[in-house]
Amino acid sequence: MPFKHFFLTLGFYFSLMLSAFSQNTPTLLTTIFEVGGNCGMCEKRIETAALGKGVIKADWDVTTKKMTLEYDAAKTSALAVQKRIAKAGHDTTFVEAKAKPYNNLPGCCQYERMHYIESPQGSDNHGNHNH
Repeated sequence: MPFKHFFLTLGFYFSLMLSAFSQNTPTLLTTIFEVGGNCGMCEKRIETAALGKGVIKADWDVTTKKMTLEYDAAKTSALAVQKRIAKAGHDTTFVEAKAKPYNNLPGCCQYERMHYIESPQGSDNHGNHNH
């Protein structure tokens, strides 16, 4: 009987430790997306905007206009990071920067804007069908 109690207690503590370990294990992901920009000043601004809670590494290439992002998916998302970059004035694959932050960029940083296609769910254009 004492051995049974010992093993039950040991199993209980082992499961608690395993549970705690699994909750603290980061879910690391790497993704690549496009970010509008022109120069080294853009690179610094984009990478600084990307860094935040859950971001391990943010590396924007001025030549390819691609951001390589490593992050902990339990703490942030690629979309959340793209929103931060857009707030700094730079369009990303899925988030368009508003006019004011874009217009506040230095002249050399005002890149050619990305073109976005409005999603059908957000559109009031009903030209292709009748209700």
